Amino acid sequence: EELADIMRGVKREQAGAASEIYTLEELELLIELYSSPTGRSLLQKNAEFVRGYQPLVVAKLRDRMGVLNGRILEIVGNE
Repeated sequence: EELADIMRGVKREQAGAASEIYTLEELELLIELYSSPTGRSLLQKNAEFVRGYQPLVVAKLRDRMGVLNGRILEIVGNE
Protein backbone atom coordinates (compact mmCIF):
# COMPACT_ATOMS: atom_id res chain seq x y z
CA GLU A 1 0.00 0.00 0.00
CA GLU A 2 2.88 2.34 0.67
CA LEU A 3 4.08 1.93 -2.93
CA ALA A 4 0.57 2.72 -4.19
CA ASP A 5 0.58 5.92 -2.11
CA ILE A 6 3.96 6.89 -3.53
CA MET A 7 2.80 6.28 -7.10
CA ARG A 8 -0.37 8.35 -6.54
CA GLY A 9 1.83 11.19 -5.30
CA VAL A 10 4.12 10.88 -8.32
CA LYS A 11 1.11 10.96 -10.66
CA ARG A 12 -0.20 14.11 -8.96
CA GLU A 13 3.19 15.78 -9.33
CA GLN A 14 3.39 14.75 -12.99
CA ALA A 15 -0.07 16.16 -13.63
CA GLY A 16 0.93 19.43 -12.00
CA ALA A 17 4.14 19.64 -14.02
CA ALA A 18 2.31 18.79 -17.26
CA SER A 19 -0.31 21.48 -16.60
CA GLU A 20 2.48 24.06 -16.30
CA ILE A 21 3.96 23.08 -19.66
CA TYR A 22 1.06 22.01 -21.87
CA THR A 23 -2.14 23.84 -22.71
CA LEU A 24 -5.48 22.20 -21.99
CA GLU A 25 -5.94 21.61 -25.73
CA GLU A 26 -2.54 19.89 -25.95
CA LEU A 27 -3.30 17.70 -22.94
CA GLU A 28 -6.65 16.70 -24.42
CA LEU A 29 -4.96 15.78 -27.70
CA LEU A 30 -2.31 13.75 -25.87
CA ILE A 31 -5.02 11.86 -24.00
CA GLU A 32 -6.82 11.21 -27.28
CA LEU A 33 -3.62 10.05 -28.97
CA TYR A 34 -2.47 7.75 -26.17
CA SER A 35 -5.97 6.29 -25.85
CA SER A 36 -5.84 5.16 -29.48
CA PRO A 37 -4.22 1.94 -30.73
CA THR A 38 -1.53 3.98 -32.50
CA GLY A 39 -0.83 6.00 -29.36
CA ARG A 40 -0.55 2.87 -27.22
CA SER A 41 1.85 1.43 -29.79
CA LEU A 42 3.93 4.61 -29.67
CA LEU A 43 4.10 4.44 -25.87
CA GLN A 44 5.20 0.81 -25.96
CA LYS A 45 7.83 1.44 -28.63
CA ASN A 46 9.10 4.53 -26.82
CA ALA A 47 9.56 2.48 -23.65
CA GLU A 48 11.51 -0.11 -25.66
CA PHE A 49 13.61 2.64 -27.24
CA VAL A 50 14.45 4.16 -23.86
CA ARG A 51 15.34 0.77 -22.38
CA GLY A 52 17.69 0.12 -25.30
CA TYR A 53 19.24 3.58 -25.43
CA GLN A 54 19.46 4.38 -21.73
CA PRO A 55 22.46 2.10 -21.03
CA LEU A 56 24.43 3.95 -23.71
CA VAL A 57 23.65 7.32 -22.13
CA VAL A 58 24.49 6.06 -18.65
CA ALA A 59 27.81 4.64 -19.88
CA LYS A 60 28.76 7.94 -21.52
CA LEU A 61 27.83 9.90 -18.39
CA ARG A 62 29.78 7.49 -16.20
CA ASP A 63 32.83 7.92 -18.43
CA ARG A 64 32.63 11.70 -18.11
CA MET A 65 31.99 11.78 -14.36
CA GLY A 66 35.66 11.26 -13.55
CA VAL A 67 36.65 14.28 -15.62
CA LEU A 68 33.81 16.39 -14.23
CA ASN A 69 34.57 15.40 -10.63
CA GLY A 70 38.21 16.40 -11.19
CA ARG A 71 37.16 19.81 -12.48
CA ILE A 72 34.77 20.33 -9.58
CA LEU A 73 37.52 19.49 -7.10
CA GLU A 74 39.82 21.96 -8.86
CA ILE A 75 37.22 24.71 -8.56
CA VAL A 76 36.31 23.94 -4.97
CA GLY A 77 39.95 23.56 -4.02
CA ASN A 78 40.74 27.04 -5.36
CA GLU A 79 38.15 28.77 -3.19
